[in-house]
Amino acid sequence: MHAPRPSSRAAAHPDSALLTYLGLAHFVNDMLTGAVAGLLPLLEAAFHLNYAALGSLITLQNVTSSVVQPVFGAASDRRAMTWLLPLGPALAAAGLFALGRMPTAGLLYAAVAVLGLGSASFHPEGSRAAHTAAGERKGYAQAMFQVGGNLGFACGPLLVPLLLARTGLHGTAWMLLPGGAMAVLGIALQRRLRQSRAAAEAEMAALRARASGDASQAATSARGPLVALLVIIALRSFVQLGLASFLPLEFVHVRHESASLGATMSFLFLAAGGVGTFVGGLMSDRMSSIAIVRLSLAASVPLMAVLPDLGGAWFVADLLVLGFVVLSTFAVTVTLGQAYMPGAVGVSSGLTIGLSVGAGGLGTVLLGTVADAIGITAMLRLLFLLPALAFALSLLLARPAESGRAVPA
Repeated sequence: MHAPRPSSRAAAHPDSALLTYLGLAHFVNDMLTGAVAGLLPLLEAAFHLNYAALGSLITLQNVTSSVVQPVFGAASDRRAMTWLLPLGPALAAAGLFALGRMPTAGLLYAAVAVLGLGSASFHPEGSRAAHTAAGERKGYAQAMFQVGGNLGFACGPLLVPLLLARTGLHGTAWMLLPGGAMAVLGIALQRRLRQSRAAAEAEMAALRARASGDASQAATSARGPLVALLVIIALRSFVQLGLASFLPLEFVHVRHESASLGATMSFLFLAAGGVGTFVGGLMSDRMSSIAIVRLSLAASVPLMAVLPDLGGAWFVADLLVLGFVVLSTFAVTVTLGQAYMPGAVGVSSGLTIGLSVGAGGLGTVLLGTVADAIGITAMLRLLFLLPALAFALSLLLARPAESGRAVPA
């Protein structure tokens, strides 16, 4: 027996205005977060940090911004917390502002923690808001939301050559402007955000009831695939964060190029990933999500394997295709996780966007330690092993149980 479905027009069609705001707010939030990777060369010079210490800053940012996401997600499953949407970018901007003004290396970690908390508070509620504003086009809605974040994270490192080249670390004060703008807009849209959630409550209640009625069978069938999915996301994050964080340092210390060129390479990789995120999300409304994940991971292996030894136009071409392929599954894995946990959108969003990404962030310390021991280039040559392992795990993914709405899998 299929769960009842809302009959209103709002339930069938996505709210494009809200999705546009959510994508834009996600862009700003993750742009502020992504700026930390671009700041690494400046922090290295100012505080004389080694690769492991620089990696630990990225790790703290990711752990702080992700480990508590399921907590926010669980809370948002119980009551509307739309006020988190303006709070997130405001906290992120405050953290980045403080990062540029800390007098000692130790205090850098406090600023990064504040920035990470802003990200943690924003993502589960943002993903939930996209889900409730999606109507029947869940893949499209997550694509709109996630592409904003990925493009923002891509643009973050570019803030260094564009805005901070002359001002140095103190130029992070400029980041208060976009963060404040998203906070004001989020406050202005509170009523519409709450109305969107209220309009989707009937569908959410039906999903929870169905999930509760089939709890034993659903939990047993989804447990293994969900764990495999979370590990796949973490391994994908290793590759994403490893390249985004260490490419600027590779270009400065190994290829003897400018920090600006290295930041540009990180931007190209992540911007291509933003395009891939949108395309993958659209495809997931029409074809198997699991097939998309497997194809992406299989294609990533050879692209990553040859990248460190390429140069010039071949390097750029490979980097662009790799970014597109690696991150084409970003929105796909969010919707797949929601399908594995029907009726718990907030928790599943916190897990797929947050906890697993945080686990991937722990890899930056490991990657930094390996780079200290064998060099950045040699470390990058080993990264192809991660998508290879993720592809093997993708063979454990299974079609989600029916949950009132078919999700291509």
